Amino acid sequence: MRIVSWNWRKLFFNQKLTKRQFLTKSVIFALFALLLVLAWRLPSLRAKAESDVAGQPSQAQARLLPVETFTLEALTAYRATRAYTGQVVARQTSDLSFERTGKLVELAVDEGDRVTRDMILATLDTQALRATQRQLQAQRAQALARLAEMQSGPRHETIEAARAQVHEQRAELALAGLQRRRRQQLVDKGVIAREEFDAADAGVKTWQARLDAAQRRLDELLAGTRREQIQAQEALVAQFDARLAALAIDLDKSVLKAPFAGKVARRLADTGMVVSAGQALFRLVEDTRPEVHVGLPPHVAAALTPGSRQSVRIGPAVHQAQIARILPELDPATRTVLAVLTLSLPGESERQHVVVPGQVARLDLQETIDTPGFWLPLTALTKGERGLWACYALVPDAEGDASTLRTESRLVEILHTDNSRVFVRGLLQAGERVVKTGTHRLVAGQRVQALP
Repeated sequence: MRIVSWNWRKLFFNQKLTKRQFLTKSVIFALFALLLVLAWRLPSLRAKAESDVAGQPSQAQARLLPVETFTLEALTAYRATRAYTGQVVARQTSDLSFERTGKLVELAVDEGDRVTRDMILATLDTQALRATQRQLQAQRAQALARLAEMQSGPRHETIEAARAQVHEQRAELALAGLQRRRRQQLVDKGVIAREEFDAADAGVKTWQARLDAAQRRLDELLAGTRREQIQAQEALVAQFDARLAALAIDLDKSVLKAPFAGKVARRLADTGMVVSAGQALFRLVEDTRPEVHVGLPPHVAAALTPGSRQSVRIGPAVHQAQIARILPELDPATRTVLAVLTLSLPGESERQHVVVPGQVARLDLQETIDTPGFWLPLTALTKGERGLWACYALVPDAEGDASTLRTESRLVEILHTDNSRVFVRGLLQAGERVVKTGTHRLVAGQRVQALP
């Protein structure tokens, strides 16, 4: 004992210490200071712990995970917005061409130009047609003059000339008869030969024939032109009129006009080309009031009525449209019924959004589906068994107090998705409380505490 006390005295009061003795001395002083601090703070720490234990719940209850919940409400149907995709189509699109072959001498418009109805777009060379027209007009004038002559009848001078010719032929016939009688007497006396009498007899017959022809000519002039001849001449005039009308049609077809107002989408020919009948020169598109063609399921199309107004989204803008017609046939490729909507004239706020044929259009329709189920937020869903979806319903915990609940997995079937919520059906009951968020932190059978 004496040796120990001496060592302690030597350790604390010796002025010259070794390095090891110095370290030992420092540790002892630190432990002594720590003991003094603990002795001073121990009563206050004990009092604080007792107060905390009295004012807080039990340790098991403090470990319960708080969850946000909501109460299920049973529904017999739900309304869903279905978007059906279609296309903007021009009411009229035409590849314009001539109906006859010819040389293209003028193009009045170019691509992108706006045209009005009956505006001249192109012209063919018509020199040959003009020459033929003048020839037919001259022949028609000649036929008309002949017809007028027939309808007026022969002139008085012509009739008098024919009558004079009859008198002349009658006088000649009388002279020839007299000469024949003389030749007959001479033949009977044997003065002349029989041949001279035969010649006189032939002369009588010749003048008789001439008199008959002159008389018929006079009778024809006195009777006037026959009705059949006038009708034949009238038919000839009508033939010339028909040929001139056909030529006028060819001249009219030498000028290509716009059948409707619109814009020239494409130009397919140049000046100087020889184009054939039916060869496209321009593609003209009517862009004043375009249409929207949308394919709809038959049951959806049956619920629509022509004339009803709908909203159509084209690009960033929403346009008002009216159902013009619904086709009665089913498209064999898409198995849909085509609905045609006419876009209304754009307002001041919509004029900046140009509608061009070929754009994609979406028709939004509200449908009511008669199916019982529940609306759930997307955050309430979790992966279930065999790839199905599930949610956590809260049921009372038999081993805990009234505020302690237990999670129970319920499989559900998603019927419709609407932005941040889904309409489901499954093993759920109206009035049950379901976990709203934080399902990734939960498992089936876990004890939780519902937030108020």
